[in-house]
Amino acid sequence: MKKDIKFVYFDVGGVLFRWREVLIGIAVKHKRPVDEVLRVYAKHDEAACRGIITYQKLWENMYADLGISSGKDFDFFNFSMKKFTPIIETHRFVKETAKHLPVGLLTNIHHGVYDHLRESGNIPDINYTTVVQSCLLGKVKPEKEIYHHAQKKAKVKPGNILFIDDFAINVEVAQALGWNAVLFDTDSPARSIREIRKWIKNS
Repeated sequence: MKKDIKFVYFDVGGVLFRWREVLIGIAVKHKRPVDEVLRVYAKHDEAACRGIITYQKLWENMYADLGISSGKDFDFFNFSMKKFTPIIETHRFVKETAKHLPVGLLTNIHHGVYDHLRESGNIPDINYTTVVQSCLLGKVKPEKEIYHHAQKKAKVKPGNILFIDDFAINVEVAQALGWNAVLFDTDSPARSIREIRKWIKNS
């Protein structure tokens, strides 16, 4: 069915850059199951995404729960930021899309991280129409409130928005609210982008 896409929202982590490798590296280094490290990270991630705790505190809490010693005054922020890597295919696509459609970011993110991602090249350097950061709102995906806020910022109807995210639940809620949405596969960015192109081509 023909869709009239007038605004494209991209998620950030897992769509514009890879971040899970940081946690996998920690699991390997400290001989812990990857699933355990991911679970403990997720336990504290939401509070950081809501802006309740700092990025540093997130990692301190995670290490404490895992029983891992990080050493005095360890800078978790710089440690993790150096491990992030941009997904080049998506960067190119974002820049291409921004030439003919308004582009925004809708992300669950921690205080201070967005600016560093821009400076380090992990987020494409373009003029985004709007950037919705969960930590500034106190709301996180998949809560409906953050989608409603993003729609107001986009200034278009739900059916005119295309949203790309790497978490199925975030995509499903967007679709339930009338948005068009595509589930992004971090491990197969080229294939995901081909799917996204179909939506834009047919709009």
